Amino acid sequence: MDYFIYNGVDSRALGIYIGRTGGSPLISNMSPPSRVDTIKIAGKHGEVYAEQFYERREIDVDVLFTNLNPSLMKQISRWLCKLGTFDLMLSTEPYKVYKASFEEALNPSIYNSKQAITSLTFTCYDPFGYSAFTAQDIQSGVIYNSIFKYNTGIPYADSSLLKYSFISTDLPNIDIFHGGNTDLAMPKITITGSGDSITIGRYSDDTRTQLVEEHTYGAFSGELVIDSEISETYLNGIVNNLTSDGDYFTLTGVKDMQDIQGGSIISMTSSSAVLNASASDVDDYYNGNVLALLDGNGNTIYKTVIDYVGSTRTITFSTIVGSYGNISEYFIYKYVDLMNYFKITGTSLSITSIDFDFKFVYL
Repeated sequence: MDYFIYNGVDSRALGIYIGRTGGSPLISNMSPPSRVDTIKIAGKHGEVYAEQFYERREIDVDVLFTNLNPSLMKQISRWLCKLGTFDLMLSTEPYKVYKASFEEALNPSIYNSKQAITSLTFTCYDPFGYSAFTAQDIQSGVIYNSIFKYNTGIPYADSSLLKYSFISTDLPNIDIFHGGNTDLAMPKITITGSGDSITIGRYSDDTRTQLVEEHTYGAFSGELVIDSEISETYLNGIVNNLTSDGDYFTLTGVKDMQDIQGGSIISMTSSSAVLNASASDVDDYYNGNVLALLDGNGNTIYKTVIDYVGSTRTITFSTIVGSYGNISEYFIYKYVDLMNYFKITGTSLSITSIDFDFKFVYL
């Protein structure tokens, strides 16, 4: 069963779990509401858009109490109802921390003689979630799965969405997929160590040849903090305390549909097509990708590729309902994770830790 950690206490230690009677987790409010500020101009119709902001977020979590011991319930009340804002982490997304407070009365409803249920509402005046891992937490070469089930040291079989490809005291390359956002994120990078100079670059490709952003810093020793959101650099807590030149950094956070192959169709049936000679000769090469079938009238039928035989260049998809005789051209697309590839170089570098922190808008 899922759980949460609030104010440093794991709910499981107090017999509290997310979800009703062991069912699927019930967590609502997937994103914070937004507020739009407008300007009213005399003599003009309507209003002028000025700015848009995220409002505070309320995260509602349905929970199950598995121990109704009176002394334990008092302990739970003192824990949850303590005044202040504390870190909140949900086990469904353990890579993320919210700054939350619990401000309501605790009134669980008795479910049976041994259990009770209720909904807990956590208020986040800061509407963002924040990354909750550091380079020290993540093992070299460990791959994390497509829903960010972050779990130190456990390699997942799913495709890599967040991978630290190399962690050491040498010059690390760091790959980050910021999948919790459709917005750009402005990371805060903390580097502990020393060097005569250090250069951090963000690239759009895993070979690190297509440079997007780069920043170079002079000699440093101690804790170097690069806060891209406010465009400031700190060395040992003092702002702009070293020479620097270049860009601050952004993290892209959406998937992109890329055209990977296309051309004329040699022949086809309602559920398969023979592609031209430019298509791959590798079996299953296009499996799972999106196939767009085009007729001469500007109409397009989209199908998911079920199978592909490279020797005959035959692609299989679910049966087309209706006419398909005019289809003569195709394109194959795939969804590509927009990774953020970082490379760190420098002179006389000795790095002991690297920490990337960034915001998430969506649950």
